Amino acid sequence: MYYIRKYTQSYWLRNQDYLSTNEISAEAVTRDLEARKNTLSFWRVNNIDDIYAGKDLGFLAFIGSLKSIDTTQVIIFNEDELNNFPLENNDGDTSLQISQDFHTDIIDLKLSSLNIFAKMFADKLYNSNADKESLTTKIKAGGKKHIIDKLQNDIDSLPIKTYTKTTISEIINNALHENTLTEEQLPKHMKDIL
Repeated sequence: MYYIRKYTQSYWLRNQDYLSTNEISAEAVTRDLEARKNTLSFWRVNNIDDIYAGKDLGFLAFIGSLKSIDTTQVIIFNEDELNNFPLENNDGDTSLQISQDFHTDIIDLKLSSLNIFAKMFADKLYNSNADKESLTTKIKAGGKKHIIDKLQNDIDSLPIKTYTKTTISEIINNALHENTLTEEQLPKHMKDIL
């Protein structure tokens, strides 16, 4: 099982020296993490590989939670990474018409635990971005197809993802095609991009 969370890269990348200073911008914590009622929100995803195929209801519930469908950046945590935080499963706020809950909160956050999580989040984000830049540079340099394919697979396995509006539309269409969802279950903002 995995936990996904939307983030806004511009808040986190304001401090380009993070990897050497370990300083996180205050806006990244206050405006992007947005702890509410001492909780942080996540959506549970069973299988990352099933997302694009439209087979993961947790990801579809996440899409249903978005106010609008635009390019969306997601960071992925595995279960072990969140084991040290108290977690609570709940219904979450999604407009997708499904009966199962796929939402989890880190609960009982204090400043100390928020700081620990923000540091873990930033480490994952900055290290993944550095890896992605390095791999992208190697791909642009060219080479044999099997090497380029391996580099692209390495990028695809990073715990940060960007889903464009087009990609999200394809995921929703795949979910309809796979009978993971019916059109009646879709909220208006999800139908509008089909």
